[in-house]
Amino acid sequence: MNATAQHIVIKSYSGDRKPDIVGTQGRAWEWKLDTAQRPAMVSTWLLDAPSAHPMWKSYLVAIVHLRAIDGAPPAKIHEPGATHEVVVMALNPDHEPNPDKPGPIAYLSPANLVSQVTLGSDHAGKMLVRRLVEAFCIGELSPDTDWWQHQLRWLERTVAEIRRLQ
Repeated sequence: MNATAQHIVIKSYSGDRKPDIVGTQGRAWEWKLDTAQRPAMVSTWLLDAPSAHPMWKSYLVAIVHLRAIDGAPPAKIHEPGATHEVVVMALNPDHEPNPDKPGPIAYLSPANLVSQVTLGSDHAGKMLVRRLVEAFCIGELSPDTDWWQHQLRWLERTVAEIRRLQ
C-alpha cells in the first residue's frame, strides 16, 4: 500500500510571540488578561489545533473561579461544592485571534465543554487548565465536542490527582 502525504495550508496567526506549549496536535499561548476587567478569570489559553475539526482550528481554554464578586450576580453553581469552572470554546474562523494581543474574541456557540470542578485554590485551577491544554496539544485529548465524554473523565482524574498534591 502506498501512502501519500496530504498537505494542508493553514492560515498562520499574525504576531511574533512563540507558543508557550507546542505538541504534535497543536500549540497554545497563555493569555495574561487584565483581572480588573475580568475578576473571575483565573487562566486563559488560546489553542491552535488544526486537526481537531475540519472547519475551525482555534479554541479558547479557560478556568474561572466561582467566588462572589462585588457588584456581580452570584455564580450559578450546578455541582455542589464547585469552586471553579473549566470552559473550552471553538473560535470563529473568520475572526482569528492574535496571540500577541489578547482582546475581544468571536466564539462559536454552544461551548465545546463547560464543567464545574472543586479545587483548593486558583493555583490548582491554573495547573488543571495548563494540563488540559497540554493534553490537547499532544493529542491525548481533542477539544472537539465529539470528545466531551473523554474530556470529562480526564478532568475527573486530573482534578483528583491535583487535589492529592495539595
